Amino acid sequence: MNIRTPNGIFLIDSEDAYIRNHMMAGRVYEHHIINDMLKPYVEKATHIVDVGANIGCHCVSYAGINPEATVWAFEPQKKLFDILSHNVAQNGYTERFHLYNHGLGHARAELEMNTMASVRVQDGWNKGGLGIGKGGEKLRVETLDSLNLPGLDFMKIDVEGAEGLVIQGATETIKKYKPVICFEHNSQTIDPTHVGVEHVPTPFEVLVKLGYKTFKYLDWENYIALI
Repeated sequence: MNIRTPNGIFLIDSEDAYIRNHMMAGRVYEHHIINDMLKPYVEKATHIVDVGANIGCHCVSYAGINPEATVWAFEPQKKLFDILSHNVAQNGYTERFHLYNHGLGHARAELEMNTMASVRVQDGWNKGGLGIGKGGEKLRVETLDSLNLPGLDFMKIDVEGAEGLVIQGATETIKKYKPVICFEHNSQTIDPTHVGVEHVPTPFEVLVKLGYKTFKYLDWENYIALI
Protein backbone atom coordinates (compact mmCIF):
# COMPACT_ATOMS: atom_id res chain seq x y z
CA MET A 1 0.00 0.00 0.00
CA ASN A 2 1.36 3.41 -1.03
CA ILE A 3 0.49 6.50 1.00
CA ARG A 4 0.79 9.92 -0.65
CA THR A 5 1.94 12.57 1.83
CA PRO A 6 3.24 16.15 1.68
CA ASN A 7 6.70 14.62 2.26
CA GLY A 8 6.56 12.11 -0.58
CA ILE A 9 5.04 8.78 -1.53
CA PHE A 10 5.57 5.96 0.94
CA LEU A 11 5.07 2.23 0.67
CA ILE A 12 4.17 1.03 4.16
CA ASP A 13 4.47 -2.34 5.87
CA SER A 14 0.87 -3.46 6.31
CA GLU A 15 1.90 -5.68 9.23
CA ASP A 16 3.31 -2.71 11.17
CA ALA A 17 0.15 -1.41 12.79
CA TYR A 18 1.87 1.45 14.59
CA ILE A 19 3.27 3.17 11.49
CA ARG A 20 0.31 2.12 9.34
CA ASN A 21 -2.28 3.62 11.68
CA HIS A 22 -0.38 6.89 11.96
CA MET A 23 0.05 7.26 8.20
CA MET A 24 -3.45 6.37 7.01
CA ALA A 25 -4.38 10.04 7.42
CA GLY A 26 -1.86 10.95 4.70
CA ARG A 27 1.05 12.22 6.75
CA VAL A 28 4.40 10.64 7.58
CA TYR A 29 4.99 9.37 11.09
CA GLU A 30 6.24 12.28 13.26
CA HIS A 31 5.12 14.77 10.61
CA HIS A 32 4.99 17.67 13.08
CA ILE A 33 8.48 16.96 14.41
CA ILE A 34 10.02 16.68 10.94
CA ASN A 35 8.24 19.56 9.25
CA ASP A 36 7.97 22.03 12.11
CA MET A 37 10.83 21.30 14.51
CA LEU A 38 13.65 19.68 12.52
CA LYS A 39 13.23 21.46 9.20
CA PRO A 40 15.43 24.50 10.10
CA TYR A 41 18.35 22.18 10.93
CA VAL A 42 17.83 19.90 7.92
CA GLU A 43 17.72 22.87 5.54
CA LYS A 44 21.29 23.76 6.59
CA ALA A 45 22.66 20.21 6.49
CA THR A 46 24.74 18.92 3.58
CA HIS A 47 25.57 15.55 5.21
CA ILE A 48 22.79 13.72 7.10
CA VAL A 49 22.77 10.40 8.97
CA ASP A 50 19.58 8.54 9.96
CA VAL A 51 20.11 5.63 12.37
CA GLY A 52 17.00 3.50 12.76
CA ALA A 53 15.50 4.70 9.49
CA ASN A 54 12.53 2.28 9.44
CA ILE A 55 10.66 2.86 6.14
CA GLY A 56 12.15 6.31 5.64
CA CYS A 57 9.64 8.76 7.12
CA HIS A 58 12.48 10.92 8.41
CA CYS A 59 15.28 10.47 5.89
CA VAL A 60 13.10 10.60 2.76
CA SER A 61 11.49 13.74 4.18
CA TYR A 62 14.94 15.23 4.82
CA ALA A 63 15.90 14.65 1.18
CA GLY A 64 12.80 16.51 0.07
CA ILE A 65 13.38 19.38 2.48
CA ASN A 66 16.99 19.83 1.35
CA PRO A 67 17.74 18.95 -2.31
CA GLU A 68 21.47 19.48 -1.69
CA ALA A 69 21.78 16.92 1.11
CA THR A 70 23.42 13.49 0.93
CA VAL A 71 21.92 10.96 3.34
CA TRP A 72 23.36 7.87 5.03
CA ALA A 73 20.49 5.69 6.34
CA PHE A 74 20.71 2.56 8.51
CA GLU A 75 17.93 0.01 9.05
CA PRO A 76 18.74 -3.54 10.26
CA GLN A 77 15.32 -5.19 9.84
CA LYS A 78 15.36 -6.74 6.37
CA LYS A 79 11.71 -6.16 5.45
CA LEU A 80 11.80 -2.55 6.62
CA PHE A 81 15.10 -2.02 4.80
CA ASP A 82 13.59 -3.28 1.56
CA ILE A 83 10.65 -0.87 1.95
CA LEU A 84 13.07 1.96 2.82
CA SER A 85 15.03 1.26 -0.36
CA HIS A 86 11.81 1.26 -2.38
CA ASN A 87 10.70 4.57 -0.87
CA VAL A 88 14.04 6.23 -1.58
CA ALA A 89 13.85 5.05 -5.20
CA GLN A 90 10.21 5.90 -5.88
CA ASN A 91 10.78 9.45 -4.66
CA GLY A 92 13.77 9.85 -6.97
CA TYR A 93 16.47 10.14 -4.31
CA THR A 94 18.63 7.06 -4.99
CA GLU A 95 21.68 9.01 -6.14
CA ARG A 96 21.75 11.01 -2.92
CA PHE A 97 21.42 8.08 -0.52
CA HIS A 98 23.77 5.51 0.98
CA LEU A 99 21.63 2.69 2.40
CA TYR A 100 22.82 0.11 4.93
CA ASN A 101 20.98 -3.03 6.05
CA HIS A 102 22.71 -3.16 9.43
CA GLY A 103 22.75 -1.32 12.73
CA LEU A 104 25.23 1.06 14.33
CA GLY A 105 26.70 0.78 17.79
CA HIS A 106 29.76 1.14 19.98
CA ALA A 107 31.73 -1.63 18.25
CA ARG A 108 31.55 -4.12 15.41
CA ALA A 109 29.44 -7.05 16.59
CA GLU A 110 27.03 -9.81 15.62
CA LEU A 111 23.96 -9.50 17.85
CA GLU A 112 20.27 -10.41 17.87
CA MET A 113 17.06 -8.44 18.09
CA ASN A 114 14.13 -9.30 20.33
CA THR A 115 11.42 -11.56 19.00
CA MET A 116 8.51 -9.98 17.16
CA ALA A 117 6.22 -11.14 19.95
CA SER A 118 7.77 -8.44 22.14
CA VAL A 119 6.22 -5.69 19.99
CA ARG A 120 2.83 -7.27 19.34
CA VAL A 121 -0.07 -4.81 19.40
CA GLN A 122 -3.78 -5.34 18.91
CA ASP A 123 -3.83 -5.39 15.12
CA GLY A 124 -0.24 -6.19 14.17
CA TRP A 125 3.20 -5.14 15.40
CA ASN A 126 5.12 -2.02 16.32
CA LYS A 127 8.27 -2.96 14.44
CA GLY A 128 9.90 0.39 15.18
CA GLY A 129 9.85 -0.62 18.85
CA LEU A 130 11.96 -3.72 18.26
CA GLY A 131 15.28 -3.49 20.10
CA ILE A 132 18.41 -5.51 20.79
CA GLY A 133 17.72 -8.71 22.69
CA LYS A 134 17.57 -12.44 22.06
CA GLY A 135 15.72 -14.86 19.82
CA GLY A 136 14.90 -12.55 16.93
CA GLU A 137 16.43 -11.46 13.65
CA LYS A 138 20.23 -11.46 13.43
CA LEU A 139 21.74 -8.00 13.80
CA ARG A 140 25.09 -6.92 12.37
CA VAL A 141 26.45 -3.80 14.02
CA GLU A 142 29.20 -1.48 12.80
CA THR A 143 30.43 1.89 14.05
CA LEU A 144 29.76 5.16 12.30
CA ASP A 145 33.42 6.08 12.75
CA SER A 146 34.40 3.13 10.52
CA LEU A 147 32.74 4.81 7.52
CA ASN A 148 35.01 7.89 7.53
CA LEU A 149 32.21 10.19 6.41
CA PRO A 150 33.16 13.28 4.39
CA GLY A 151 31.02 15.40 6.71
CA LEU A 152 28.16 15.28 9.21
CA ASP A 153 25.82 18.20 9.86
CA PHE A 154 22.69 16.52 11.18
CA MET A 155 22.15 13.11 12.76
CA LYS A 156 18.92 11.43 13.87
CA ILE A 157 19.06 8.36 16.14
CA ASP A 158 16.04 6.23 17.10
CA VAL A 159 17.20 2.76 18.11
CA GLU A 160 15.14 1.71 21.12
CA GLY A 161 17.57 2.22 23.98
CA ALA A 162 20.85 1.87 22.05
CA GLU A 163 21.23 5.58 21.24
CA GLY A 164 24.13 6.00 23.66
CA LEU A 165 25.98 3.08 22.08
CA VAL A 166 25.53 4.55 18.59
CA ILE A 167 27.03 7.83 19.79
CA GLN A 168 29.96 6.02 21.40
CA GLY A 169 30.74 4.42 18.05
CA ALA A 170 30.54 7.81 16.36
CA THR A 171 32.77 9.69 18.82
CA GLU A 172 35.53 10.67 16.40
CA THR A 173 33.07 11.69 13.67
CA ILE A 174 31.09 13.81 16.13
CA LYS A 175 34.24 15.45 17.53
CA LYS A 176 35.33 16.31 14.01
CA TYR A 177 32.07 17.71 12.62
CA LYS A 178 30.00 18.67 15.71
CA PRO A 179 26.61 17.86 14.15
CA VAL A 180 23.17 18.75 15.43
CA ILE A 181 21.83 15.48 16.87
CA CYS A 182 18.18 14.49 17.20
CA PHE A 183 17.65 11.44 19.37
CA GLU A 184 14.90 9.50 21.07
CA HIS A 185 15.13 8.79 24.79
CA ASN A 186 12.43 6.78 26.50
CA SER A 187 12.05 4.09 29.14
CA GLN A 188 13.27 1.29 26.87
CA THR A 189 16.58 -0.19 28.02
CA ILE A 190 18.96 -2.89 26.80
CA ASP A 191 20.43 -5.68 28.89
CA PRO A 192 24.18 -4.83 28.93
CA THR A 193 25.10 -8.51 28.65
CA HIS A 194 23.44 -8.62 25.21
CA VAL A 195 25.95 -6.09 23.88
CA GLY A 196 29.02 -7.07 25.91
CA VAL A 197 29.28 -4.02 28.18
CA GLU A 198 28.83 -3.33 31.87
CA HIS A 199 26.65 -0.28 31.32
CA VAL A 200 24.56 1.01 28.41
CA PRO A 201 24.81 4.80 28.63
CA THR A 202 22.02 7.23 27.90
CA PRO A 203 22.58 9.63 24.99
CA PHE A 204 22.78 12.48 27.50
CA GLU A 205 25.71 10.83 29.31
CA VAL A 206 27.76 10.43 26.15
CA LEU A 207 26.90 13.76 24.54
CA VAL A 208 27.80 15.81 27.62
CA LYS A 209 31.26 14.25 27.52
CA LEU A 210 31.51 15.28 23.86
CA GLY A 211 30.83 18.92 24.69
CA TYR A 212 27.10 19.17 24.00
CA LYS A 213 25.59 21.76 26.32
CA THR A 214 22.06 22.42 25.00
CA PHE A 215 19.31 19.81 25.01
CA LYS A 216 15.87 20.80 23.74
CA TYR A 217 12.83 18.59 24.19
CA LEU A 218 10.78 18.31 20.99
CA ASP A 219 7.87 15.87 21.36
CA TRP A 220 7.15 12.15 21.52
CA GLU A 221 10.33 11.52 23.59
CA ASN A 222 12.61 13.20 21.02
CA TYR A 223 15.35 15.70 21.81
CA ILE A 224 17.76 17.97 19.94
CA ALA A 225 21.37 18.26 21.15
CA LEU A 226 23.55 21.25 20.27
CA ILE A 227 27.19 22.09 21.02
